[in-house]
Amino acid sequence: MNRLVAFHSPLAPAMDEFVAGKRMQGYDYTAQTRTLSYFDRFLAADRSQDAADRLTLETLQHYVASTGHLAARSRHTRIASLREFSRWLQARCPGSAILPLDILPRRRERERFFPISPEQVAALSCGQAYGDFRRLCRHCGVWGQPPPRLHDLRHNYACRRLALWRQTGMDINALLPILATAMGHVNFFATQRHLHLDAVALRDAAALFHTHARNHQEPLP
Repeated sequence: MNRLVAFHSPLAPAMDEFVAGKRMQGYDYTAQTRTLSYFDRFLAADRSQDAADRLTLETLQHYVASTGHLAARSRHTRIASLREFSRWLQARCPGSAILPLDILPRRRERERFFPISPEQVAALSCGQAYGDFRRLCRHCGVWGQPPPRLHDLRHNYACRRLALWRQTGMDINALLPILATAMGHVNFFATQRHLHLDAVALRDAAALFHTHARNHQEPLP
């Protein structure tokens, strides 16, 4: 396989197989491969990793500690790619450790700012915001049973973002921390509720499978 990134650590064969599997599923996985290569370099220089076919929790913790100088978004991206690989490796080697979900300290709920004029600050309340939204929906002819909610805009944004990532072949699981940051979630557990398969996603997945099967079909004798 011709790849832009080459792995050199004792786990290089496993990383190659992991990336190949992701690409076989239809993911481009170029950015995630580059992200995983940072961990590969760490492993190549780490002399405490005894087993060449598995990960230890101590090794994972040491790597996470070494990323402390990174910006929050870069750090979460690297850890998300490593977590995906650690899950894959643990499924094939039960003695291998999985990167814990709570490996990073919890962040406080982030504040959200909206452009509101000083005259609106005292007048706008939660109830008024919902009431204005309902009146706006009726005015635009957007109504039904159940009626649309203000929170539906947020849910629609998350689902649409995930659909666009899926259409471009990006790894959604690795990108969940980025979406969680954009939505102000403390962690991406709350973001995972937006993961679901709709009719379009199932159709696209079927098309990818049929394309892969057709391209790898052995000629008849």
